[in-house]
Amino acid sequence: MKLNIKPIMQERNITRYKLAKKIEITYPALLKIYNGETTRISLEILESLCNALHCTPNDLLLSDDPEVKERMDEYQEIIAKSKERPE
Repeated sequence: MKLNIKPIMQERNITRYKLAKKIEITYPALLKIYNGETTRISLEILESLCNALHCTPNDLLLSDDPEVKERMDEYQEIIAKSKERPE
C-alpha cells in the first residue's frame, strides 16, 4: 500500500511547500510522501492530508495487492454510482 498524492495536488493546484506548511510537517517529510518513499504514516498526518486536499483516505491510497485493489475499485464504483443518482 502506498500514498498517491501527486495527482490530487496537481488537480488542487497546491505546491509541496504549501501543503507541508498547511499540514504542519517538514518539507523533507512531505517530499518522502510525495515521492512514494514513505512506508508508514500516522493517522493524524493522513487526516491532515485529507483535510488539506479535500479528499478521503481512499483517494490517497493505492495497493499493489490485486485483491485489495479490486475491492478499492469496487468501492469507487459504488461511490460514483451513488453520485449519479438524483436525490
